[in-house]
Amino acid sequence: MAHDALGLKVSNGLSVPDFFADDAVGFENINGTVRIRFGVTTPAEPVPPSDIEIEITGRLIMPTVGAQRLCLALYDFLKNQGLDPSDLVSEGKEAN
Repeated sequence: MAHDALGLKVSNGLSVPDFFADDAVGFENINGTVRIRFGVTTPAEPVPPSDIEIEITGRLIMPTVGAQRLCLALYDFLKNQGLDPSDLVSEGKEAN
């Protein structure tokens, strides 16, 4: 199914893999691109008891303007879903 974004037709690429992340664990601004690392928590050893570590599951690299649009669009989406990110700050919870 296609929809419009930024005045362009967007279609879902069915062959594009999904990846899961517990959190965004790193941000960099390099050469006009914003780079975001995503990770999941996982045991360091297969047998308990084991320390927990973060394994990187994906990286997103995009131009800074695109990253700014992503930030605003995600904020608006979450706020409209009743999940206002500013509530984390007002409740004293640590934002990444």
